[in-house]
Amino acid sequence: MRTEIVVNERYKYLESEIEQIIDNFHTSGEAIKLARNEIKNFEIQGTKLTVKRFKSIPGIIRFIFAHTSVWSKARRAYENSMRLLLYGLHTPCPIAYINIYSSLTLKDCFYICEYKDLPILDTVFEQPLKKCKKQLKSFGRYIYNIHNLGVFHGDFSTNNVLYEKKDNEIRYYLIDTNRMRFRRYTLRRGLANFERLVLPVDKMSIICKEYARQAGSDEIYVFKGILQSRIRLLRIKKIKHAYKRFINIFRKKKTDQNLK
Repeated sequence: MRTEIVVNERYKYLESEIEQIIDNFHTSGEAIKLARNEIKNFEIQGTKLTVKRFKSIPGIIRFIFAHTSVWSKARRAYENSMRLLLYGLHTPCPIAYINIYSSLTLKDCFYICEYKDLPILDTVFEQPLKKCKKQLKSFGRYIYNIHNLGVFHGDFSTNNVLYEKKDNEIRYYLIDTNRMRFRRYTLRRGLANFERLVLPVDKMSIICKEYARQAGSDEIYVFKGILQSRIRLLRIKKIKHAYKRFINIFRKKKTDQNLK
């Protein structure tokens, strides 16, 4: 068993307690999410932390993480978050990442960041249009800003953005940063990054209009591009679901034959 732990210099004084958190992760902490990944909150020396354990990693990928230069999900989350801060963008401050190797594979990986007691953006955009129109415009400007900096979130949805209002300013915090790419901005790439952003047409049109204005483009062209990216994603999902159904049926038939 080998453990790789990297701790942000600002939080080096917490390193021994962080190791204890990982050792006792299954039996301690405040559970926030126990699904495909596990997320828990902890508090040490007056500092509240959010710890994410990445569970859903196929066997072959675990081997690749252990024997190649490909970064684990935890390391990607840490490094991407650090890069966002360098760009002047907001994200919960990255504290550490831990990779635990067993035999020939990556057994476990954890990402630890500063806890932020902030609502997700979904809670704003669920309100009637009149109440959230100003923030829709603000969010449209924000999306163009991060795209123009070359930041493309791989799972860009209102569930992965926190927000706060401070000094008459709305601040947005990107979370779930392990799926992120940094590339040169083009309008086409920007519009493709909207594929997972699902909002009613009237609200999306306000975001589109502001994004188009910032990009110096046509509103109809932007809306059409976003719609096409969404349709493309739904087609891909449909193919994946069909493939999974086929594999499950095949496995069931094989199991039934073995039982006979």
